[in-house]
Amino acid sequence: MKMKMKMKMVQWSLQPKPIRHSWALMMISLALLLCLAQPSLAAQAPWYWWQSSVTGKQICRQNSPGEGWQQLTQPYLDARCQRPRS
Repeated sequence: MKMKMKMKMVQWSLQPKPIRHSWALMMISLALLLCLAQPSLAAQAPWYWWQSSVTGKQICRQNSPGEGWQQLTQPYLDARCQRPRS
């Protein structure tokens, strides 16, 4: 006795299936968009002149070099402390 096997032909479509917009998909998209936009909202940290209370040496840094250093002047935009921040 011979068995006949029927094979189904599967048709593959080159057209993408439409995306079904659901509440979860929209929330994930919004969260991703906010995460990507966040760095563009941050401002650069200002630079300051710092003076050592031990040696009197002055350096330009964004944060305190440690104990024994005093902040001298206004904030600056560049690492050379030449362009004042307005």
